[in-house]
Amino acid sequence: ARGLTLATVGEAECFAEAGFDDLLIAYPVRTTAAVAERLRRLLDKATVVLGIDSHEGVDALVRHGLAAHPRLSLLVEVECGLRRTGVVPEDAGTLAAYAVGQGITVDGAFTFPGHGYAVGASTAAAEAEGRALAGAVESFAAAGLRCDVVSGGATPTYEATDTTIVTETRPGVYAFGDAQQVALGTARVDDVALAGRPAGMAVTTHMCRGNFRSSWVAEGGYDFVAEALFNELEVDGYF
Repeated sequence: ARGLTLATVGEAECFAEAGFDDLLIAYPVRTTAAVAERLRRLLDKATVVLGIDSHEGVDALVRHGLAAHPRLSLLVEVECGLRRTGVVPEDAGTLAAYAVGQGITVDGAFTFPGHGYAVGASTAAAEAEGRALAGAVESFAAAGLRCDVVSGGATPTYEATDTTIVTETRPGVYAFGDAQQVALGTARVDDVALAGRPAGMAVTTHMCRGNFRSSWVAEGGYDFVAEALFNELEVDGYF
């Protein structure tokens, strides 16, 4: 894994200050003079990729002198069903070509299948993500451009990502999980509880099949729980 995806310039500033130097600001930035100055300072510390979904967004970068910055590039955002931001896939190449014509580097395209956060919607959302990004790649090709970065991902859709299309995935809460992911079935309570434990902390689990008022639950070997017990639980020991 490399790089971080952020929503705002402010978030990117915080992570750059902490030493992270490969940052994608996915939500389209409204580049005013003040924001442009913040971006310049940010670019002194990190390589920055901006999500873009309009000609106006490109024009603002040009107007404020950021177009030719060697550490700045763009990803064209395409819409795949969330209906929040992004161009339709067939327009991605046109927007990318416009940006390139203004002297800005365009690395590829991305989308966010956030509608996969509805219960039971993750597989359909991942399929929509794949279709949208495939359309973007075709649109880039029609405009005579390469689409080297094909970026997708949301935590609920991660397991269903079409890796024949997607070259980069951004599952934001996948590393740690949270209560929402437990509710959606993409993480387990024990996964969330164990995530982010300090280095040097050993965690073990104790499995007892009885002994409550001399009652018992099971007998025999551990074969029927071995897969979950030894290959799924992220613990350091068993007793």
